[in-house]
Amino acid sequence: MKYVDRGDPVTFDFSNPNFIFDSAWHSLDLSGIVPPAGANQLVHISLTLVTSATAYWYIRETGNVNNINRLSLQPISAGNWELSGWVMMDAVRKIDYYLAWTGITVARLSIRGWMEPVC
Repeated sequence: MKYVDRGDPVTFDFSNPNFIFDSAWHSLDLSGIVPPAGANQLVHISLTLVTSATAYWYIRETGNVNNINRLSLQPISAGNWELSGWVMMDAVRKIDYYLAWTGITVARLSIRGWMEPVC
């Protein structure tokens, strides 16, 4: 496997209008960003969350149904929060996200890079 650094993007890949804030799981399509080098690649993401109250943001591989294996951003109080981590994409380059709507004023996600097979 090799790491593909995305470089220096000018803006965030996804922000408030791209997300549904309803405390339920939804899919997020990364196929316009991550090339189809191989199915089930790891993607390196950065999350930014600005809240006026306690909030929750979870990221997991599409198709997972349990809440154990997930990337989690859980502010315990109001403020600005950032997190960088890895999540597995499914074969069509989607991930799932969950945003609790209470108190969230800004939600942003950036793709920093990904792992792909070396041939």
